[in-house]
Amino acid sequence: MQNQWNPQHQQNVPEMQIPADHLVRGSVFIASWILTAIFIFVWASFSFVQVTMGTLYLLDCPCQPLLPVFLIVSGGVELAFHFMCRPKRPRQEVFPFQLNIWGKLLSAFHICWFLAGNVWVFSMSTPSSTPGDPKYCDRKLYLFSVCAIVLTYIFVALMLMSFCAQVCGCLSFSRAAFLPNRQQRHEQHWRGPA
Repeated sequence: MQNQWNPQHQQNVPEMQIPADHLVRGSVFIASWILTAIFIFVWASFSFVQVTMGTLYLLDCPCQPLLPVFLIVSGGVELAFHFMCRPKRPRQEVFPFQLNIWGKLLSAFHICWFLAGNVWVFSMSTPSSTPGDPKYCDRKLYLFSVCAIVLTYIFVALMLMSFCAQVCGCLSFSRAAFLPNRQQRHEQHWRGPA
């Protein structure tokens, strides 16, 4: 008879209530991390396609012979980034995606190479699609290069928006977590010792 459950001995455990704004902030924070992971996966796949397109059409743009080279190098550098920017010890470092000096040099090179690629692609005024013409450039290669540059700008804008959402989420969580404790300390300070 001793082992039976007795409702009188049940402790009153307060239910944990989470305010709705914390749920919204948390869902935005988690969604931004998920979107970032999806963007990184899609961008790594796109970098592989850039290298493939550049090698397949290496000699198919005599009007601008650096166009396929731009795709190969740009895709290769982006793939190198994906392997270099892996978290080493995420629980011990504040910023687990810190780049070493080689990563910083690679990023500077990539920005310069991307700007040069913009000049090479957009300086060609409607290349000809007739082989043998001095202004000939394969239509698929040219359009893919234009799409690659436009998608890069879109990707950078989306990553910046995702980063801002993550920072706002972190700031709102930290502020919400510390404000009640700060208010209690403030009230204790002004009431004096108990």
